[in-house]
Amino acid sequence: MSTERTYAEDIPDNNACAAELSRLFEDLQRRITRANCATEIKSRTLKLRFDDFSTTTVSRAGQAVDIKCFRELLDEAWQRKGLPIRLLGIGVQLKGSSASNQRDLQMPLFGDH
Repeated sequence: MSTERTYAEDIPDNNACAAELSRLFEDLQRRITRANCATEIKSRTLKLRFDDFSTTTVSRAGQAVDIKCFRELLDEAWQRKGLPIRLLGIGVQLKGSSASNQRDLQMPLFGDH
């Protein structure tokens, strides 16, 4: 289960991503609550796409979903290239989830909130 955003203007660095990370985190928390799957989380993931269109992903095992963890993942991911950021995404992997059943776990982007 994840949420991400591609930006019309690149974000200059990981510190400038803090506000965006907070917005994505709130969205992810809503999705987890709606799906009632907090006890099924096995890892947390953050994805960055840099302005050169390269992408990096960082994951950490664990069930706790908190902003501090995602901020640490952001710092780690950004240090890999240190370029402006075009896309930021965060998510969780659920126990028993695989690529074949991920579509069943996706929440609609639009609808009642």
